[in-house]
Amino acid sequence: FHITVYFAPDRGQLRDLARKLHGIDLAPGSIGYSFSADQSMVGWADGKAYGTFAHELFHVMVRGNFGDIPPFLDEGMAALYEVSGFEQGRAVGVSNWRGALLRKYWAERPGIKELVQMNRGALDDVAGPSDAGGGSGKQAANHATARYLMLYFQERGELRPVYKAFRSRKVNDRPAAQGVELLESVLGRPLGTVDTEFAEWFGKLPP
Repeated sequence: FHITVYFAPDRGQLRDLARKLHGIDLAPGSIGYSFSADQSMVGWADGKAYGTFAHELFHVMVRGNFGDIPPFLDEGMAALYEVSGFEQGRAVGVSNWRGALLRKYWAERPGIKELVQMNRGALDDVAGPSDAGGGSGKQAANHATARYLMLYFQERGELRPVYKAFRSRKVNDRPAAQGVELLESVLGRPLGTVDTEFAEWFGKLPP
């Protein structure tokens, strides 16, 4: 298994690399991306970009294990490992800067049932307004909710069962409904209950 990593010294050169290597026009706020077709990662190397590369590494590696991973799980788990440590030989996510974003955009966050049913365009809010940072408040809320939902599952010992259940599912033509049914089955409770529990859990986290 071989991964190629490209480093850019600034955001301008990152965007140039994206166009040259992969024909991608990155949003102005982007600081990295992965490209599964050639197993590569491209990122702005400012000396503090560890989290970006950890995030993109998950995207690259998961494609060899789980090619049809749903967007909420793909982005949520990639973001979980942006800031993480190791416990007993395995990576464990901890609170990070997305918590402040989730608090800021709490009113715009999706419910868990809505999040699970989102396709990539909805998760990234591609139809919504963008600011100078390259994204909208809705996009930030979506990604932060996905990230902290994974942290919530991790702390309850539910992340691994959720991942395995989605990895082994049989793909059908109703992925949104299937995702809701599968997650409720694994967790043993309705997603409305999960949403309430998640909000209570998040509200008790230190700022």
